[in-house]
Amino acid sequence: MKRFICIFILIMISTFTTGCKGTKDELDKLAVAAAIGYDITSDGKYILTAQILNPQKNPSGSMMEKKAGSQQKATDVVVFNTIGDSISDCKGKLTTKLGKELNYGHINFVVVGRQLAESGIATVLDAALRGYKMGPDTPLIVTKGNAFDIIRATSVHEKIPANEVNNILRLQSSFGFTKNVSILDFTNSLSSKTDSPVTGVINLSKSKNSDETFELAGTAIFKKDKLIGFMDMNETRGMQWVNGKVELGYITTLSLDEGKITFEIIKSSSKIKPSLKIDSFTMLINVKEESNISEMTGKLNPMKNSAIMDRLEIRQNDAITNEIKLAIYAAQKKFGADIFGFGEMIYRDYPEKWERIKDRWKDIFPNLNIEIKVISSLKRPGYISKPMD
Repeated sequence: MKRFICIFILIMISTFTTGCKGTKDELDKLAVAAAIGYDITSDGKYILTAQILNPQKNPSGSMMEKKAGSQQKATDVVVFNTIGDSISDCKGKLTTKLGKELNYGHINFVVVGRQLAESGIATVLDAALRGYKMGPDTPLIVTKGNAFDIIRATSVHEKIPANEVNNILRLQSSFGFTKNVSILDFTNSLSSKTDSPVTGVINLSKSKNSDETFELAGTAIFKKDKLIGFMDMNETRGMQWVNGKVELGYITTLSLDEGKITFEIIKSSSKIKPSLKIDSFTMLINVKEESNISEMTGKLNPMKNSAIMDRLEIRQNDAITNEIKLAIYAAQKKFGADIFGFGEMIYRDYPEKWERIKDRWKDIFPNLNIEIKVISSLKRPGYISKPMD
């Protein structure tokens, strides 16, 4: 029996060792991309920029890059770009330049430059989804500048800059200041006859005497596959209140005695329902939110009088309602874009009525009546009573 066990262990060791060697050989033949960016030239050619994991590192484990006026940064990536007549042409030229096949299985995000986004990104989506090498759940982001600048930017926090972008995207999404949209989600929105696709926005921020940092905030608004404008971070959080996607964060507003108070968001949810009165539709938006008092100034003492907590909840309701109104105004008046999917909801609940108005939806939506109801629940005032000042 012992002899059998020993033989079995030797066979397993041999199998796993051989498998690892084969895997290593395969990796040596691949260029693993961490992020991909797409731009377009003035004459209609495509620019593909790839952030690729660096197989050649110095003894300390990373390449070192020095920029004028900034500290030395460690990086585990190299950046290549190519120009071609199509996305696939760019990929082929990049493979030739690298001498390796580009592997898309570990991409953190795809970023599209503003000029290409305004001309239409259907080609980018087609190239991403037609093949099998890039995951359909890969986040799609738009930048107000060039995608090339985002891909080539380094980080003082991460040796693989794409990892930092991925981390910021997830956090900002939970705060509601951007929206994490995958390539597949965006493409599905395109199939809707009423919805306007949206996705997150990334830019580079640089203050005096400091390094460039990634800034993920706001929303890119599309009509079909063409970019038509941007919502700022406050309008974006208003949209995410409606979508029930604000999970964390803070709300700062005036307190009851003209001091300031900050609420820490614990969680939120929403429910949207169309209502038909005669021949007119109203969208009913109900938002529920829970929070704690995080910080306050002034002379109020919530522990002394429970009615103060009720009045503060009303202040918080008003603050959330105002953010939602910002998003609704942007959608209806600035862009005329149904970013909330109201048309699909009416079609779902009132299919016969929808058939009568679907051809006029683009004219109906900008003037659609919307009612907002926010109910906040303030759980805790904190460990101290009145403010410290």
